Amino acid sequence: MMKSTMKVHFLILAIAVTSGFCGQVIKSDKHLYKYRKWPDLRGQMVESAAAHIHSEHPEFSIKVRYSKNGINSEILPNNVFLYEDENGYVVNEPESVEEVPVEITIWPEVVGLEVEEAKDIILNEKPEAKVQTVLSANSKTDDLDVDRVKIFVDSHDLVVETPRSG
Repeated sequence: MMKSTMKVHFLILAIAVTSGFCGQVIKSDKHLYKYRKWPDLRGQMVESAAAHIHSEHPEFSIKVRYSKNGINSEILPNNVFLYEDENGYVVNEPESVEEVPVEITIWPEVVGLEVEEAKDIILNEKPEAKVQTVLSANSKTDDLDVDRVKIFVDSHDLVVETPRSG
């Protein structure tokens, strides 16, 4: 399951990059990414470009590679690849994606699981959650509690509805 999730993330990142989502937030499963691009650094000396990116985002890892054509083949969260020519100039438009923290408020992946396994998953992702188990036949309440997560189960303690905060 982890490999397929990673493939989806990288597919969405590839679509975002080729579609020009510069500076926009891209959502993928339970992750958010902000796409960044520095077109004005093309043609600058690698050291100068790296210093510029580092001044804006000290948390980014900057990697320099030699390239004649400047084609970006790698985009990884919080990494910037600078492709340089034989004279030390940047030949690509440096780009990266930044993972943005997101609070998880919905757990569709636990539908069909036993309630205890579902609780473990929810509490692993949201430790402060007040998890309540409710028989599906009982109606939902109108009050709102952002720390509460109700797990609706059937008579066999299997999750039958998507749990969500609220």
